[in-house]
Amino acid sequence: MVKTKIQQIRITSTWREVNFSSDKLANRGARLLEGNMESYVGRPQFLYKIEEPMKEYFRFC
Repeated sequence: MVKTKIQQIRITSTWREVNFSSDKLANRGARLLEGNMESYVGRPQFLYKIEEPMKEYFRFC
């Protein structure tokens, strides 16, 4: 069985505001009119800031 071979499971989550690339894309998609679609090759111009891998971001309330 697979679960006997698993030594460790790590579950993480990120606040949507910290994952600002996906937050911006989700908000943009939510504002599209029904039936409309946007498609990009490469980074969209409106997505001017992208998260850096292995960098910690904090959310203060």
